[in-house]
Amino acid sequence: MSYVLFAPIPNFYTHSPMKNLLLLSWLMLSIATLHAQSTDEAAIKQLIEAETRAWHAKDLAAFKSCWHIQPYFTVFSSGPDRHMSVTPEMFYSLTPEGMGNGSVCTNSNYRISVKGDMAWSAHDQVNTSPQGEKRYSHEIRILEKVNGTWKLVGGSIHEYKP
Repeated sequence: MSYVLFAPIPNFYTHSPMKNLLLLSWLMLSIATLHAQSTDEAAIKQLIEAETRAWHAKDLAAFKSCWHIQPYFTVFSSGPDRHMSVTPEMFYSLTPEGMGNGSVCTNSNYRISVKGDMAWSAHDQVNTSPQGEKRYSHEIRILEKVNGTWKLVGGSIHEYKP
């Protein structure tokens, strides 16, 4: 009785030219898809970081530029002291006085999924007030690619106590 310890390695050159072409095409498409995915993920993360900085700096123009407001836009926000749904009308009436309080925020633990021109992202946020008080939240953002640029179209913010 004989045993084969190693399976033979197929010789690339013994495949038909069509199989070689299909294999090469599949490999190139896989690499291109991975590159596009990582490029989109980096752009999405940069957008969320910019939106976070703009909110806490009370930079209304920069904050609004991160969003693409549509009739289906909404942001759900919940925490120990609030439960609300932000509508497009509320977004348009936002003023700098209603924005952040000078806190320093750190976003971490990003999870991003990209499917064509739509994506979602989840992350954790720690918000440290100027007085040193910390607030924690789990956040989700829904995004669409608009004219080749990622924009936020919805989200949710859920504060919690660790």
